[in-house]
Amino acid sequence: MKKQFEILKACREAIIETIDDLSLDQLQVVPKGFKCNIFWHMAHCLIGQQILHYKFSNLDLLITNDWVENYKKGTQTRFLINEDEVEFVKQKLIILVDQLEQDYEDKKFETYNEFTTSMGIILNNIEDAINFNNLHEGIHCGIIKAMKNLIVNF
Repeated sequence: MKKQFEILKACREAIIETIDDLSLDQLQVVPKGFKCNIFWHMAHCLIGQQILHYKFSNLDLLITNDWVENYKKGTQTRFLINEDEVEFVKQKLIILVDQLEQDYEDKKFETYNEFTTSMGIILNNIEDAINFNNLHEGIHCGIIKAMKNLIVNF
């Protein structure tokens, strides 16, 4: 599983690197044809990971419920953000990978409630969830990069 944590961290570092030169206004643009902005996708990665790994393992999430309600699957951009929120998400993107790895090594994920993703993939255990989450975040990383190109180049 060490490689999976390495992949997750690399993906999150790529997200941060992609957005680091964007302004607060650019992070909040919803390009034509999209429902969400870049910031939503960043925060959604945090929420998705927490739900897939902690919630379905009957563990407390490491992020507050208001973040979950605002950025879970099915939500979309609804309000303006500030620099503190951007910094919070950037920090959590890295910190929560390290925490996940530590919790995995500490065998905190003793149980897992089977879950079928919207792609029809059945997750039976934490290893399945970690692997699927990497796919999920890779998709959002690609969306973030595409959105940046639309925002910066047009």
